[in-house]
Amino acid sequence: MTPSLHRHRQRTLALQLLQRRLRSTPVQHLTGLPINEVRALHRAVHGVSAASGPLHHAASLMVNRRVQAQLSVYALLYRRLADANALQTIDTDALIRSYDLFVELGGQRPETSAGREFHFTAAYVLVRDLCAGAVHLLPCGSCGISYLVAAEAPVPPTCPFCPRRAPRPRARGLDTSHYRPQERGENS
Repeated sequence: MTPSLHRHRQRTLALQLLQRRLRSTPVQHLTGLPINEVRALHRAVHGVSAASGPLHHAASLMVNRRVQAQLSVYALLYRRLADANALQTIDTDALIRSYDLFVELGGQRPETSAGREFHFTAAYVLVRDLCAGAVHLLPCGSCGISYLVAAEAPVPPTCPFCPRRAPRPRARGLDTSHYRPQERGENS
């Protein structure tokens, strides 16, 4: 491949990633383009400078069981669409296709911490951490569905899908902290 064709492919990929609002540093990492060029492309696409600051970790995205289940579905889509080395290095094409399919199938994006949507940068972070071994897909011993676990996640490392899990009692808005079930033999 000629150098100009390779550069054209890098820029095309960068534009695809930036259009989905991936942050500049991951775009630079995935394309190999200089960061100044990526930032200039970001300004050209969005009309504003790129956001700065550190990226989150996938564990911080899993704020509750519902989100853990949704992120697990995304990770399973990515793994299904990616090549054989997908859990060692990021398959950029699978990252894009799995995110687009996830959004299309879900109709809505799951909220992560503090009401933030599961955006493309969060998808990148999840796949990055999956490849680095910071999060894992484990098959459930009961239902067989694979789900995400992370050591630092606020949810317990158990299956969010499993129908065999005992449901938690719900108070329906009442304060039941002082409630004691009536024992047999007590008068009403």
